[in-house]
Amino acid sequence: MIRSITIRRFRGFREIKVEGLASINLLVGRNNSGKTTLLEAIHLLSAQGDVSTLWNAMSRRGERFGESRDSSARTASPEIDVCHLFHGHRLEVGISFDIDAQTDDGTKQISYQIGDFPQQQTLPFTEETESTSGVLALEVDGDSLPQPAQLPLTVRGGLTLDSIRRQSARSVKTEDRSPVNFIGTESLNPDDLGILWREIALTPEEDKIVEALRAVEPQIEKIAFVGSDYRSPRLSARGGFLLKCSAYDQPVPIGSMGDGVWRLLAMALAALRPKGGLLLVDEIDTGLHYSVMTDMWKLIRAVASRIGVQVFATTHSQDCIQSLAAICRQDSIDPGEVCIHRIEPELGRSVKFSEAEIVAAAERGVEVR
Repeated sequence: MIRSITIRRFRGFREIKVEGLASINLLVGRNNSGKTTLLEAIHLLSAQGDVSTLWNAMSRRGERFGESRDSSARTASPEIDVCHLFHGHRLEVGISFDIDAQTDDGTKQISYQIGDFPQQQTLPFTEETESTSGVLALEVDGDSLPQPAQLPLTVRGGLTLDSIRRQSARSVKTEDRSPVNFIGTESLNPDDLGILWREIALTPEEDKIVEALRAVEPQIEKIAFVGSDYRSPRLSARGGFLLKCSAYDQPVPIGSMGDGVWRLLAMALAALRPKGGLLLVDEIDTGLHYSVMTDMWKLIRAVASRIGVQVFATTHSQDCIQSLAAICRQDSIDPGEVCIHRIEPELGRSVKFSEAEIVAAAERGVEVR
């Protein structure tokens, strides 16, 4: 479990330290205070140098170079604009960011830096290597890496998908790497959910998923994964699953239901997978009515307690905070099991609220966001 984390020069953070982390951590704060950035930092640290995590994070934010209007360049590999990872959105030799955390297993650390790309390095000749050789590189180093990794940047400061795929293929996957699921505001796509579903298919966990979905739609009796082709632009981003509902004679595509069903399915499946790992959820209340949030927190707490998942989630919703307070009030919560952290980048730290303080703030109408 992560007990504290320190982030330096990453995105909007010059330096911030978040201490006293619990099993379930709800992150609050004003817009652009760095709540999502904190989730991304935790993900990067846990990925242990797997740079595909960078691609996913920057793609979610749209931090990619637009397609060239030159038809001859349209087949080139897509690029992310790495300058946005660094404080001040600058790209120059020596600029860096680093993340370290104190965990139950000791200290974990990862750093990213811009350096010169060595001209003497031999690479297969392509248009990409012609434009990168002798320019700049993104260097990744950490305590879990056998040696620093160096990824060449293009002449405009981009990191291509091809480079990321090659580096990911070379990465050493260690057995002690914690499994992580990151759910953005758009939830997971059907292919990702299908992979998670296969891990719990025909097990007692299926019933727990159905029970969770009934918090949104009580008529749901069964759920089945029938496959999807998410890459097809004609198919919905909410597909691949059928629901058997008591009100209908035939199965109903999950896309016919509201956003809340899809969102809760993603959270339930993602929470069940990373035994001893991490669940990161951006804007956890997205698509959920306030009346469902207490059931959502009960589900997350039960899973986190049973299989040892540490949860980090963000919200702007007072209803979400009130629902978490209701869980702290009604259930027997152990000290250090639940907390709220208000991110204060100007102070260089977070303001922590314990279980008792969460309940007191909710009862007295004290604003913690």
